[in-house]
Amino acid sequence: MEGVAAKEQKPCVEKKYKPKPIVCYYSDPELNRIKDSTEFILEKVDKNTMFLPCNGNGTCAVREKDDRYHPVYVDGETAKPLLSREWKKANLIYLGKARGKTYIGVDITLVDDIKISGDMLRPKFLRTDIISRLDAAIMTTAVGKATFHKNSRFCGRCGSKTESKGFGTKRVCTNCGYEVFPRQDPAMIVLVSHGEYCLLGRQARWPKGWYSCLAGFVEVGESLEDAVVREVLEESSIHVERDSVRYIASQPWPFPQSYMIGFHAEAKKTEDGSLPKIDCSDDELETARWISR
Repeated sequence: MEGVAAKEQKPCVEKKYKPKPIVCYYSDPELNRIKDSTEFILEKVDKNTMFLPCNGNGTCAVREKDDRYHPVYVDGETAKPLLSREWKKANLIYLGKARGKTYIGVDITLVDDIKISGDMLRPKFLRTDIISRLDAAIMTTAVGKATFHKNSRFCGRCGSKTESKGFGTKRVCTNCGYEVFPRQDPAMIVLVSHGEYCLLGRQARWPKGWYSCLAGFVEVGESLEDAVVREVLEESSIHVERDSVRYIASQPWPFPQSYMIGFHAEAKKTEDGSLPKIDCSDDELETARWISR
């Protein structure tokens, strides 16, 4: 209106959507895996060196008064005499550093008559019972590497014995020198959507009522995206739009040696707009279903 001073207009600033950070429970960026040395040095052990007994089945942990499992760490001062006695034949595995402490796994898989204070627990079954994400990452690393050492005691080339080297990061054949490193089996897991619905399935051995996103291993010579398309088709007969496959996040899954890579994908639309028909007749899944919000 003429004669009336207009109010100053503030520029319109579009608010950008910030997705919530994805937390992968079995890993923690706080755990620094860079080593100071390629071999274990006893003289460097001090009160900030934490040892964790482990094997291919789990890590040593106890349930405390808070009703949650805590890893049984043994500090360096307590561990020194054990390293020359009970743990003398144990394989020592570098796990990483965090919060001013160095963590070392004590692989007791091949050690007879060793006493531990606690239970050997697989972190796979402790999603809500482990005290912290850092502990979960340390326990997972210990189990995964201990499993590698248990399964790689003999050379795949000449059949001779192998020995641990590189502070537990590899095994080397004592005869031909062939080096073996921890194996990772990539597996994809995908949330397939169709409008306001998503595709979930279940295996017969799971507890009643449990459903999950579809998952499967990546085959040799196959891309991750192609694995998503193939696995979904094999398990549910649902066709996925190849160009819709989008990476979301990843996390270690060493049970025993997998690596889980997460995706989102869209199912191909039907001519009449209805939900695509599910068929689990190949028995990979007990059942699958479209779930709405």
